[in-house]
Amino acid sequence: IGEVEKNIIDLLIFEYTKELEILIQDSSCFSGGIDTRQISSLIKKASTIATKINKQYILAINEYQINLNDLELVDLINENIILELSEENKLLKFKFD
Repeated sequence: IGEVEKNIIDLLIFEYTKELEILIQDSSCFSGGIDTRQISSLIKKASTIATKINKQYILAINEYQINLNDLELVDLINENIILELSEENKLLKFKFD
């Protein structure tokens, strides 16, 4: 099964399982040669599902994985950023060796 198919399965489970109230995805969910246009569609679909059925979608993704030409996606992400990390702003404030 390809990476896109795995993400679609995650979205189906998220949408149709009452017990699962949160979906967390990190950048590894979008590796393996997934096109940025496909990533855009998957993120927007996850957000739509979460909003429609009152669930929470948490995404941790690298900027290079995002299609910056997709202004709808960029706006969606910017409107929902809770915590933005970088090389200077690390989650636990130290570097793992």
